[in-house]
Amino acid sequence: MATVVQIDGQLEALSAHVSECEAKARELAFQAVSGDKDAAAELARMNSEIKRATDDKLVLEQARVTALKREAEAAAANDAESRARHMGDARMSAGKLVDLAGRVDKLIAEFFALSAEIDGVERELWRSLVAAKHTAPGAANGRNGLSEIALERMDIKIRGLRVSDKRGVGEIAAAAWRFLLELETDKSEAA
Repeated sequence: MATVVQIDGQLEALSAHVSECEAKARELAFQAVSGDKDAAAELARMNSEIKRATDDKLVLEQARVTALKREAEAAAANDAESRARHMGDARMSAGKLVDLAGRVDKLIAEFFALSAEIDGVERELWRSLVAAKHTAPGAANGRNGLSEIALERMDIKIRGLRVSDKRGVGEIAAAAWRFLLELETDKSEAA
């Protein structure tokens, strides 16, 4: 199937050919009118060639219109295919996003449940220490508000901020309550 560009090339070549033939026909016309029979025969041949080339040019111009229409239809079909493919991709991404958001909802619910449990265990731990008449040695980060520390760590991660204390929440808790965990280890080793 010929393209518009190919037809344009043929039209350009044919127009150049017609221009050359018309220039020759003008020269031959003068000679033919002056009685040159060979020039008259050549002029007839040249006029015939001009007519043939002009007819061919008309055919090519009509073919160009058809080629333009077909190329536009093909481009529209390709565009429609592309849009449909991108819409499919968008639908898939939207589904994936909804699934991920659902997972986030579950994580948030789990975080709040863990946070409430951490707060409860902290209160229980402090009540037990008071009842045992034992005081925690020194001050340590993570002995109170561990769930708030966890929330703060999440916020820092989300925002991409830096924190000077690189320890995880579990490490902070272990360091804060080490003295109790060491007492438990000492008792089990002694037994």
